[in-house]
Formats: sequence, C-alpha cells, structure tokens
Amino acid sequence: MKSSTPLLHNTTAKQLQEMQDAEARAILIIGGEVGNQEEVAAWMTESQADAAATLVYSSPTVDEIRSINQHARTAGSTRRSVVIYKIDQAKHEAQNALLKLLEEPTQDLVYILTASTIEPILPTVVSRCAQVWLKKPDIDGYIKRFEAHSPSTVAVAHQATGGNVKGMQAYLAGENAIMTEAKSLVSADAYTRLSKVNDLAKDRDHATALVLALQRIYHFLLTKQIAKPDPQMASRLEACCLAHDRLLMNSNTKLVLDELFISL
Repeated sequence: MKSSTPLLHNTTAKQLQEMQDAEARAILIIGGEVGNQEEVAAWMTESQADAAATLVYSSPTVDEIRSINQHARTAGSTRRSVVIYKIDQAKHEAQNALLKLLEEPTQDLVYILTASTIEPILPTVVSRCAQVWLKKPDIDGYIKRFEAHSPSTVAVAHQATGGNVKGMQAYLAGENAIMTEAKSLVSADAYTRLSKVNDLAKDRDHATALVLALQRIYHFLLTKQIAKPDPQMASRLEACCLAHDRLLMNSNTKLVLDELFISL
C-alpha cells in the first residue's frame, strides 16, 4: 500500500524535493519525531526504489551492514534502496562498515538514513550524505491534514501530543473516550487513580493526551468560579499543566503520573 504524503514544513519539503531532483545516493534525515522520520523515509523509498528491492534495518550491527554489500553489488533493472533507521544508535564499528559502502556508491542504489541527533554519527558518514533536518510544520499544516476536525480540536490535539502525527491521529480518533476517562479520574479517589498508573504509563502518547484532557476539565471548572476561585482547583490545574510539560520533555511517565494523581 502506498504511503501517504508526510506532513512537512515548507522548508523540509523543498529540501527533500531538491534531493530527489539531484538523485542523491545517500540521504540523512535528522531530528523531528521518530514516527515522522520513518514516515518520510518510507515515502522517499517509494518514490525512489522498488519496494521489493528495499532492505530495512534499525540501529544495525556491523554484520548487518556487511550483509548489505551483496545487495549493493547486485546489478538489476530496478532501482534499489537501503533504509537504516536510528543510525545514531549504531556502534562506530557498524558506522565504519557503512562508510565503506557509501564511499563506493552504486548507480541504482540509494541509502536513506534516519537519526534523532547528528552528534553520535561519524563525521565521515555525515559528509557522505545529503542532509535534511525535519522541522515541525506550522499549525496550518496540521489543520489541513486533519480537516475533518475543527481547527480548535486539532490545536488541542497538537498541544497534547507535541505535534506527533501518529499521536494526533490516535488522540483525534478517541477524543470522546479520552475525555470520559479523564472525567472518571477527576471523580475517583487517589487510590483508584494510582491503581491505573502502571497501565497508563505503557503508552506515553495516550498518557499525555489524558493529562491534557484533565487540564481542560480543571480549567473549565475554574472558569465557572470567577467570583470566588477555589485555590485547590487552581492548584490541580497547575499540577496538570506541569505534568503535561514534563511528559512532552520525555520525563519518566510513571513518575509524572504518580505525582500528578496524588496531587489531584
């Protein structure tokens, strides 16, 4: 099944188009969400190679890199590709093995690499690749992608997930369910809330969306008390805001939820 066109910042889209026009033999996709890196890599692979002639690895070992050599040396009538996710997590021995392949490019073979950060990658590998830094799209891009939902709902989903496309899809698909779940936590006692932490902590995207739903509920309740705001309600809203920010900064999900649910 053909991949949908990824959601891209205008600058990123222009860079990718220039690389395709120039028929770059090795492309390094850096930054952004891991899910978005993989979406872009899959889209580029489909546009440049036959799916049946594509090898895919993630933070590969040196032996896996060496096994690419036969694929690289096999002549064929179709364009081929090698996709390597998380090259920044591969050991330097494996990166050195990859460098040897990049130094002897094959005309009909393209390498597509992804990395969250460039620092762990050997400079010699980086220098052999055309580089594209993934920038998050403007909010208008998300609103257009999720046009079946109202702009305000998309904006909330964007805030809840930090702009993670897959997370936004899950959030928008289950928005009503998330609000219902959040309301049940508001009315529950501390013991009941804490009993749910282990399961909730297994899915950071869901936990983040749930905390934002709690934040919206407490904000709504507080606005109903304009004449005489409840300090405890304000404290709970502040705790939700802090927890949401910490989850977006990749803090320990279980620890964040434990502290939040005790304070509600």
